[in-house]
Amino acid sequence: MSEKKRKASSALESRPKKKQQTTSAASVEHVQSADVLKPIIANTPGASFPDVKFQSFSKKTQDGPQLLIHSSDHPTIDYTAIEGTESNEAHLKHYVGVYDPASNKLKITEAKRLTVRGAIRQRPKLDESDDEDTQNFLAAQGTRAALTEAFGSKKSKKAVQSMAENRQLGQGVEGATIADAITSHMADDEEEEPETATATARSNKPLPKANLTTDDIEEVYSISSLIQPSPASRTLQSMPLEPWKARLKIGKEVGGLRSRYVANRVSYIGKPLLESNDPKYVQQMQLLRYIEMLVEIAQFTAKQNRKHKMKFVDEWPDHTLTPGISPSIVKQIVNHFFPENIPSERSMTLLRTTIFALTLHILPPSGKTGGGQMVAEPTDIQLDLAMEIPEVRKLYHELGCKVAGATDKDLVAWGYQKLVEKKKKKTDDGKVLPKHMFAVLRFPLNFPKIGGQRRAKR
Repeated sequence: MSEKKRKASSALESRPKKKQQTTSAASVEHVQSADVLKPIIANTPGASFPDVKFQSFSKKTQDGPQLLIHSSDHPTIDYTAIEGTESNEAHLKHYVGVYDPASNKLKITEAKRLTVRGAIRQRPKLDESDDEDTQNFLAAQGTRAALTEAFGSKKSKKAVQSMAENRQLGQGVEGATIADAITSHMADDEEEEPETATATARSNKPLPKANLTTDDIEEVYSISSLIQPSPASRTLQSMPLEPWKARLKIGKEVGGLRSRYVANRVSYIGKPLLESNDPKYVQQMQLLRYIEMLVEIAQFTAKQNRKHKMKFVDEWPDHTLTPGISPSIVKQIVNHFFPENIPSERSMTLLRTTIFALTLHILPPSGKTGGGQMVAEPTDIQLDLAMEIPEVRKLYHELGCKVAGATDKDLVAWGYQKLVEKKKKKTDDGKVLPKHMFAVLRFPLNFPKIGGQRRAKR
């Protein structure tokens, strides 16, 4: 068996032998004392921070003193570092060693492991005119905010955040206004369309589409957007006016109308039309005829079952609509407001709000409103639709109108002198007559406030 052993080759004998270590082993000393300051190992994962000076702060906790360092030397960024609070670092310790070749000693001491994070400083931009005390105060504010974020309670953190937001809104963003500062912090999807909060709230309601970017009050609810089917000009031209004109020419009132609203306005609008044939009053008469048709549709559909389909327009009773309008136009109008042929509450509200928006285009008895505004007296249309007064005022408010009483000056300007005289009189029992309410559409639009009401106290 001994002859079969493998012999070492001669190449192994030619290799140089390892050099033996001639120096003596270094002595290691563990420096552990409360009087010795522990070094700090701080870094930023994935990034590097400039050469800045840090200030150190500490706080006593149940697990021992907690360390924080902060720097405001950078012009725009605050650097803050705290000890790791993750569970995987709870039992992990770091050490720093210093070797002295002269004495052949290695001193080792425990080190604090900190992670540096940078945050954009939320404070006003310093002007050259600010004195040194003001700059020091603003720098101290950033340090105090960092300390509160690391060591403060929930209440103190919330207070610091509110102060920072108020300070930024008060100063504006790069000299902008407060409104610009507010909108600059909105999300990108909120900045895509103007008047976002109002447009979003209105999109879920059965209201006619409003143009919130126009400067012309008459284009907020333009006639072209309210009249169906489009084009509006062709639909209005198809409204029959000859029977009304024939009655007005012989000096008689237009009878047989089912709309109190139309009956009280066709006379004072038709009179200047016969005198001058002004296109403005021609359009006013066409709008009245169109409103009468919508009122008749609303009166019929309001009597139908809200959960069942209605009869088709061809099967409606003969006395439902005043004759003279093309059946195809009536079908398209009904399909627009009732696409599923069901008189749901949402569809009925859309029909009523469209009628209310059209009443804003009808001129008052004076023929003018003045001051870039549109006016409607809602009493007659409220009786036509058999609605409650608070509900009518609410829907006008949803359209952006301010529903309130008018001054004597406005009543005279609109042609309601009789109302001014009635206001000055008293009834037999000595009580003052109630004020007439008017829906006025003017800039800025008076939409309902967004948000729920406060809870009632228990």
